[in-house]
Amino acid sequence: MATDILTGPNALERATSLDQIHDGLTKAQALLCMTCGGGGESFRDMAPMYQDNFLWTVSDLVDSAMEGLNRLLDERMAKKQPT
Repeated sequence: MATDILTGPNALERATSLDQIHDGLTKAQALLCMTCGGGGESFRDMAPMYQDNFLWTVSDLVDSAMEGLNRLLDERMAKKQPT
């Protein structure tokens, strides 16, 4: 069940990880929407340095989301390890 991830031991840590994933991916999605279609013209008109900084920001957001995901996966793998 989807709500099981927010109950039991370490529920706060899991909720924090989920928030980090959601936050990073939502922001990255919004920024990337500005690189194609009508918004893409503005992006392509930026100086190369600003385009690099923009994309670096998107990369940082995705990296942050991956950190949250990796914490969840590490916890899941630890539960599967025999003790």
